[in-house]
This record gives sequence, structure tokens and C-alpha cells, in this order.
Amino acid sequence: MSAIFYTNNDARYVFNKMCSFHREQSSHDCSNKLACERVHRIANWLQGVVKENDVWLQDSLTYVGHRSGETWGQIRDRLETALNNFYSGPDDEMLTAMDIDDNGDWHRSFDKVSMLDVNLSPPRNITGHNDEIKVIMISKASGFLASCPYCNCAIPEDNVLLITERLKLLPTRCCNKLIWYKNEDIIDLKEYI
Repeated sequence: MSAIFYTNNDARYVFNKMCSFHREQSSHDCSNKLACERVHRIANWLQGVVKENDVWLQDSLTYVGHRSGETWGQIRDRLETALNNFYSGPDDEMLTAMDIDDNGDWHRSFDKVSMLDVNLSPPRNITGHNDEIKVIMISKASGFLASCPYCNCAIPEDNVLLITERLKLLPTRCCNKLIWYKNEDIIDLKEYI
């Protein structure tokens, strides 16, 4: 396994769980090659080096679910967010990217509501804690991004971008993902998928 430089703290944490042989720091024989390969793949996914399918995400979630500690909890949150592609919106109703139309309206099971002034609960792995943030502006995403950071499809002209005081939320209908961005950190896009 070739080592890459991990800038993501969670990826570096997971990478360091591999044996020193697989971290290329010694020449001893590895006693559990499969575990080292799994951990290396999780580290690469966390860093954004590879994309994985839902079967792998579920398998990794099961594996990580047996680990304890704050960092493993954060990794579990990221896996759940990637696997589910939705989150609990106001009144605990599920919100997906496909539920938000080009005007920024949320098509719920029983009505349609403007996302403006709606309180959202972003995943904890983005904010570091559980909190609600209010959508203060709805904009077109075309000036923000040219392509989806998840699947690289072109962002449609009419795709919306929901803006809060600290975060932006891009609902992508191409891959039905809710992609969060920190307002001050727009450069590392794949970090928050």
C-alpha cells in the first residue's frame, strides 16, 4: 500500500491504525492484512481520494460502528451522511435533494414550503455539534459551482443554493446529494460530501 499525505484529520487517524508494515515504517510481516487494507481504504475515502458505493459504505459503517471514541463517532457520522443522503429537517421530516425545487421550495409529503427561514440541522461532522441554522438566502448555484463535486455532472442553471449565516447547502439532483460547505472554506469541496 502506498502512503499518501493525509490532510484530513480523520483520514490520518484511521491511517495510523494500520500496522507499521503497511504504513511503510518497518519490514515486519502483517498479522492482519485484511484489517489493514480495510482501514487504508476508509482513510482514502475520508481523504476524498476514492469514491465508494453504498454497499461499501454500509460495510464500513458496520465495521466503524464497533469502534469507540470521539474520532470513530465522527467517522461514523460521515459514513451515515454519505450513505443516507438525507437528514432530518424541521419537525424531523426527512429532506432529500430531490425534495427541493428550482425556486427553493421544499416539497414535503403533504405541502410545499419555501426553504427561506427554515431551520436546518446540519450533520454534526460539519459543525462539530448539534445545532440548528436558519436559511437566510436562496441563490442560484450556477455562480457558485460549475459541476457537482460528487459526480462531476454540470450543475443546471436553475439549481438552487441555500445559504445560512455559516454554511451553504447545495442540493444536487444529479446524484440526490445534500452537499454542505462552510462559508469560509469553499476550496476543499469534497471534504463535506
